[in-house]
Amino acid sequence: MEHTTPADHPTVRIVLPLEIVDAIIDELHDDSDSLKHCSLVSRQFVSRSHKHLFSFIEFVFPNKPMRAHHPAQRMLEIFRNNPGLARNVNHLHLTNYFEGFWHEHAQEYCRVADEVLPSLFKYLNVLQKFSIDGAWGLTNSRDLTDKRHLNDISSHLTYALFQMFRSTDVADITIENITNFPLGHIASTCPHLKRLSISHIDSFYPLDDAVIYGTYLTLEDNVHEKLALSTPGRLMTLQIDDRSEHAVETLYAYTMRPHSHLTLSHVREVTLHGHKLSMREVAATVITDAASSLEEFTWDHNYHVVFADFQYEPINFGKTTRLRILRFAFVHDARFEPVQLFWVSEVLTATRGHNNLEEIILVLNVDLDDVHDDQWGECAEWAPSFDSLLMSAGFGHLRRVSFYVDFTEVDHEGPLPMDEYVAINERLEQRLPRLQEAGLLTVQWIFNENSQRSLEFIPHILVNEREGLDQGKGLLQGVHIPSEF
Repeated sequence: MEHTTPADHPTVRIVLPLEIVDAIIDELHDDSDSLKHCSLVSRQFVSRSHKHLFSFIEFVFPNKPMRAHHPAQRMLEIFRNNPGLARNVNHLHLTNYFEGFWHEHAQEYCRVADEVLPSLFKYLNVLQKFSIDGAWGLTNSRDLTDKRHLNDISSHLTYALFQMFRSTDVADITIENITNFPLGHIASTCPHLKRLSISHIDSFYPLDDAVIYGTYLTLEDNVHEKLALSTPGRLMTLQIDDRSEHAVETLYAYTMRPHSHLTLSHVREVTLHGHKLSMREVAATVITDAASSLEEFTWDHNYHVVFADFQYEPINFGKTTRLRILRFAFVHDARFEPVQLFWVSEVLTATRGHNNLEEIILVLNVDLDDVHDDQWGECAEWAPSFDSLLMSAGFGHLRRVSFYVDFTEVDHEGPLPMDEYVAINERLEQRLPRLQEAGLLTVQWIFNENSQRSLEFIPHILVNEREGLDQGKGLLQGVHIPSEF
């Protein structure tokens, strides 16, 4: 920082202690405009400002990308001129990605190999988190999109991506809407991986890795497998959906190879999105393999299809020993026996006596009229057995059983019938008297204008609830989730 004095006096340069510089910049870490201004004020601020300015980079690709313009081109030029800046990049996110361009005259998307991203990847060697979300709705049909392989990425780009993974200690990877992605090769490239989230990467028109990538990846895998690790890396968190189960099945097979650099045997958290049996079968394999480490299991059955029928197919939790949190979201049709709730009871019975269960969360998507008329009569057999089960020996760590009754409404315009919501909640509480008397039961209503994925909002609800309790407020009777949330 410089201070200019009159001409007959020398310029005085004030040097701030490094601790003060760090404190100032850290305070402004999420204010990019202020960080840019600081880097222009004094050289002392430059290095620290760049650390925050370049830490998180997201490229959002247009719905109709132009051939002559690539969103990452400018950043590539910056790194070419100053490679040191790339060492600040910890998080890289590619959103709405399509490898190609929109042909205006032909009115269609054309695939062309990306030359910018492979060049950019070469500069990134301290990456911790990577995500890529492919463009959705490139045609009016998912089948047609897959048939034309519009959400595939080229062998050139895929090879560059895995080379980047190999040269970094990337710990968190999310891949969505990128079809025919060779997920299995992560087992030989990402020994530091702790969290993996996969969605929509299976294709209606699957291609064998060898067809897409030739020997690109296989040769690299062979080289790196010879550099076997004494202890493979341990994936801790796995999130999958029912449109990626085949890719995850392949990944699991690769992790079982003798020289794999990654294992799923120590997974602590498993999250499932969707209803298909094939996804459950893959998840069951992972859960069995990670039985001694699994702590959290989350399943949103109606994540993609709101009213998908529940199929009673067990997942064996009988060998698990450390389960701490269970979260479920189902459609609950008051006109029929709640088979999904009997399924939950079966899971709990299998874990009795060898678990650390502290919290069970159940989101039930219901129709107001049906549940109002039947007054939870369909649960007359299930509720007492569930109530007795959780109050029996074998669940000594349990501190909370939460039901969120998610009301499906057609009319969003009128006032919410909250009195009815509360009355319905109270009737469910009356079906579970032992849990209620023990102070373990909470029942709240949710009105979710988004219709789906209410389970994703629960962490936000719990945070707000804890803040309210800290301020002396009571538990909320319910939560309204607006569509823009």
